[in-house]
Amino acid sequence: MTGKGIVIREAHFPGRAPIEAYGNGGFRFADMSHRGSLMCLPSGIHGWEPADPLVLTVADFDKLLAEAGKVEILLVGMGRDLRPLPAALRAALKA
Repeated sequence: MTGKGIVIREAHFPGRAPIEAYGNGGFRFADMSHRGSLMCLPSGIHGWEPADPLVLTVADFDKLLAEAGKVEILLVGMGRDLRPLPAALRAALKA
C-alpha cells in the first residue's frame, strides 16, 4: 500500500463565519486560525496570497470579481502601511 503523503489544498472554509480576532499576521474564525491574508466571499472564506502584495493587480481579485454580483461591501486591508489601490484595480472594482 502506497500513501499519498501530504496533500496541500487551497485554504477554503465553505461558509460564512465572523472574524473573531486578527493580528500577528493572521485571523481567527470558526474556532480555527489562519496565518496570512483572507478573502471573505459569499462562497466562503479563502486563503489569499496575491502575487506581490505591494503591487496588487486585477488578477489578484479574480475570485472576488467572479462573485461581484453577490458582494455588497468591499474592504481591502492594506497591512501596516496605508497605501491607495492602483488606479487600474480601483477602476475594475468599481465596474
